[in-house]
Amino acid sequence: MTVGPTVVYYAWVIAAPAYAITNRHLGSTAALLAGVLSNLVLIAVLPCWGALSDRIGRRPVLLISNLGTAATLFPLQTLDLGNAVQLGVAMSLAMVFIGAGVSVLPAAYAEMFPTRIRTAGLAVPYSVAVAAFGGTAPYLQTWIGRTLGPAYFTGYVVLLLLVSAATVLTLREGRGSDLSTLHQAVPRTMRKAENHDTARSAG
Repeated sequence: MTVGPTVVYYAWVIAAPAYAITNRHLGSTAALLAGVLSNLVLIAVLPCWGALSDRIGRRPVLLISNLGTAATLFPLQTLDLGNAVQLGVAMSLAMVFIGAGVSVLPAAYAEMFPTRIRTAGLAVPYSVAVAAFGGTAPYLQTWIGRTLGPAYFTGYVVLLLLVSAATVLTLREGRGSDLSTLHQAVPRTMRKAENHDTARSAG
């Protein structure tokens, strides 16, 4: 659920302006302005997606984010990223779908685990996924881009987004969950871990 959004966030929020400067020879000021514009779009759509998820659920919005981003990446690559206006348009369009995931993932993560084991249950797998996929994204983007071509790295990102979308389909819908009674809805192994932590704290 984390790998696709992590890599696409790097590719379009962080790396796109740098790519436009170094590979398409766009001026640094123009690239900066395109990045600022797209981030303003991201900020604007966050509450909209969050409100929508409160109405229709986390899973549909996460699916829109993953599948919508996957569907738009190759068309966005056809734009001239060496042109400031087209770079800004491409990044802004990407931000609309990226924003859907960014706005909902914190709530979705919190609703996956009971309070007493939320930190351990979330922090370890999330950190591993971000380090393994987000941490290697810059190197893979450079290596794949030079050896095979940028389209192959885009294909890699699309594949990760599809994996994340498939994972979302297995997610229990958490909208409207009472986090204080969440232990009743989680698997028995998690409840045993929570009870063990409670007993250890009491001792």
